[in-house]
Amino acid sequence: MSRPAPTGSSHGLTSPRAASWRDRALCDGTDPSLFFPEPGVHSMRDAKQVCALCPVRLECLEHALSMPEQYGVWGGMTEKELAEMRRRRRRQTAA
Repeated sequence: MSRPAPTGSSHGLTSPRAASWRDRALCDGTDPSLFFPEPGVHSMRDAKQVCALCPVRLECLEHALSMPEQYGVWGGMTEKELAEMRRRRRRQTAA
């Protein structure tokens, strides 16, 4: 599956609010393909290792959950993990 190429930064963020935390992210300036891996090039594990050490991981995760970002690793979570977290939040909100 082909994924959209990010624009402008490693995760393609453009809003001024997002830029404040993005500038402190470990992924800033990192090859975007690490976070939007194609099979056989990078693994999700490689991106998650960077995220695990990132001081703004939670801000990134909240961004991904609120946008919602559909592709790539955000806040240390894969696309499937993000989708599951969104479902859990919707269920909790509905309860």
